[in-house]
Formats: sequence, C-alpha cells, structure tokens
Amino acid sequence: MRRRWGQHFLKTRDMAWRIVAWAGLQTDRPVLEIGPGSGALTEVLLEAGYAVVAVEVDPHWVEYLQRRWSSESRFRVVAGDVLQVDWRRLGLTEPFGIIGNIPYEISSPLVERLIRYEGAWYRAVWTVQREFGERLAARPATAAYGALSVIAQLRWSIELGFIIPPGAFRPPPKVESVVVRVEPRSDVPDAVRAPAFSDFVHAAFRHRRKTLLNSLLRTPPWRDRADAVARCLEALGFSATVRAEQIPVEAWPALWNCVMAKSKAHRA
Repeated sequence: MRRRWGQHFLKTRDMAWRIVAWAGLQTDRPVLEIGPGSGALTEVLLEAGYAVVAVEVDPHWVEYLQRRWSSESRFRVVAGDVLQVDWRRLGLTEPFGIIGNIPYEISSPLVERLIRYEGAWYRAVWTVQREFGERLAARPATAAYGALSVIAQLRWSIELGFIIPPGAFRPPPKVESVVVRVEPRSDVPDAVRAPAFSDFVHAAFRHRRKTLLNSLLRTPPWRDRADAVARCLEALGFSATVRAEQIPVEAWPALWNCVMAKSKAHRA
C-alpha cells in the first residue's frame, strides 16, 4: 500500500461505514472529501447516495480514483493540496459537508481553512489524532485546554465521537485516532472575528507556567497593554495571578473587548 504525505488508510469497509453513519451528513447536500487516498470512505459515501468532490494531493491516487469511478456522475476528484486549493471554486453547491481521514500534520492548518471558508460548509467530520481532537474539545483547567480549544469552541460546536485504534489503518499510526464533528455556531461573538483576537489568545497561552499577565508581558505588542489587561481581569472577577488555562472559553471575548476599550481610552 502506497503511503506519502503522512497518510494512513482505513483497512475495512465496516469502519468506513461507521464513520459515515456517525457523520450524519445530509444526502441532499454535496460532500467535500479531504484526502480520499485509496477511496475507502469514497466508496461508502457513493453507496450511501452522496455526491462527492474529493481533493487528493498524491498523483498516484488521483489517477486510481479517476479510473475506478470514471463512469460515476456523482464523483469527481481534484488533484491538489486541500490547504492550497480554493474551496469555493470546486463546483460544490453551498453549504456543503466535509469529511476526511486527515493526515496528522495538516490538522492545525486545516483549522485555519475551516475558519477561512466559514459560510461555505455546514458540518465537518474528521478523523484526527486523538490528542488533537481532545485539544479541540478540552475544558478549562485541563492539560489539553489551550488557544486551539478557545478559538475553535468560540466558532464551532464540537463533538468527539469514537476512538479508532491504530490497527484499523494501514500502515498503523503510533497513536489512537478519534472522529470529530464540528458545526459553525450561529452566535459567534464579534470579538472572535477581530484579526488580532487569535494572536491575543495565543500570546496568553504561550507560556503556560506563567500567569496570563506575565505571558503577555513577554509578547509584544501585548506587553504595552499589561495595565489594561490587569484592570480587565479585575473587572471580570479574575485574580491578577490567573493563568490562561483557568479562563473559561466564553470569558475570552469579554476580556478582549475590555482590553481594547481600555487601550483606546488610554491612547485618547
């Protein structure tokens, strides 16, 4: 079995059917499949009645998929990197569903793509490294909770599905995988869409052993707003020694709005 770009291929139809069934995608909406590889999920999706556009980076598998389903009008494979192609130019009626067995190394960049194309998709179902999935869904005051947790949960509802053991793939990865289902939230705070909000959250978590204030003091340009952050933490009922991982997800937009307001007032 050919393997490149960190690919691990599902071995059985039973597992592919289980993933597609749990995904619960709408059969009357098209599906963007990310990294179909040898077509284990593709086969099940087509049998279940979906129209599928698959994006595959490996020319070998592109050719294989084209040959295998050359007479299937509901299937089309696009040669390219899903992190580079324009999802809105794939000919998919929006909003579309997304599914894929994701190479572990593109999990984080794929989050950025999902954010970029919000509005184009209604549900995404990935098979990812278990540790990454747990970071997406992590709760405050846990080891897995971080900037990724905050940014993802403020934008999407996230549900972890079932664990997939390494032996379900060929070749087997070294760690367990998990199926994750995400859907865009309808109540995304305006602060979350601010260009610098993500930078602020990442800066707050950058030094996990430090307090939130000390972490920001080590990261320009936030070090110049430390006084505003301290006053905002107090206004929101947090101690000056609070760490980023102790701040609940829903409190981050309020903290951001407060810091921005006090920073503007100070400059004025």
